Parts: sequence; C-alpha cells; structure tokens
Amino acid sequence: MPLLLQKGSARGSFEVQGPSDDPADALRFKHSGRGMAIGDLDDDGDLDAVLVRLSNTPALLINRIGDGKPSLTIRLEGRAPNLQAIGARVKVEFGGWSRWAFAAPHQSFLSSNDPRLHVGRAGLSKADRVTVYWPGGGEDVVTGVEAGELTIRQGHGRTGWRAHGRGW
Repeated sequence: MPLLLQKGSARGSFEVQGPSDDPADALRFKHSGRGMAIGDLDDDGDLDAVLVRLSNTPALLINRIGDGKPSLTIRLEGRAPNLQAIGARVKVEFGGWSRWAFAAPHQSFLSSNDPRLHVGRAGLSKADRVTVYWPGGGEDVVTGVEAGELTIRQGHGRTGWRAHGRGW
C-alpha cells in the first residue's frame, strides 16, 4: 500500500501531500508497515518520522517544510517513578490562541515517539503562557517563553531553555 501523507492546517483540516520529484522519495513506493515513530530527529524544531517496514529497511522521512521557522519543544521532567511525566497535559497559549499537548510517547505499534512535546509553528515566536498539569495533581506555569526547547521540572517550573539546532 502506498504511504499517505497529510499536512495539517491551522484551521484543523488536512491536505494530502504527494511524492516529490526525487526518485528515492519514500512516498513513491508501496510499503507494508509495522510501526512508525515520530520525533525531531534532526533537532530543527519540526517533526520527522521513521517508518518500520516489513522485510525491508526503515524509511526515514525528514520534514523540510518550514525549516527555519520558529517552534516550541517542551521537555517534561516528572517525579519518580514517572520521570517522563507520561500522562501530563500541557496548555500553550500565544496570541489569543491555545494548543494542548499530551505526554504519551507510546502511540504506535512496536514504536515509541520522541518524549518531547512539539507545538506547531503557526507563526509562533513566543508563547505567552505554558501550563503543565501533572499526572497525580499539581501544575507549573511558565510565562514569556521564546521559541526553542523548554525544559520544565515538576514542582520547579522552568529549568532550562535552548535554541533549536540547525539540523543536519
């Protein structure tokens, strides 16, 4: 079955993306998939994918749409025994909009996603407010967050920030 890739819009709809002119484009071939992992593999602030294929090598799908545009990645550090804060809910508010993200890296068969939370680009250069609702109760609030990677530790709030890398 050929891969079907869809690009989400800010309005909540999706557009089917066809293969590129590159003859090695993974979208040109039929695959029998057994899992897919999503994450920022090249540390440029957007999501990439690895598709696990039956009886074949994995397919690496590097996202080049929007390279160089600002985004926000959130790394959560929970308390023992839930150090990855699985189950945490995060509300990001910016420019009158809000987006929710959920810490659940285990969303595909035989695969695990990047545990960091990624907030879509949508012209984001600064988040007005980031609120983490921790599993088991409690919350942390961070304000005035520049685009990049933010680290929030349960009960301590912001503990780190860095700019996204330039990719490969």
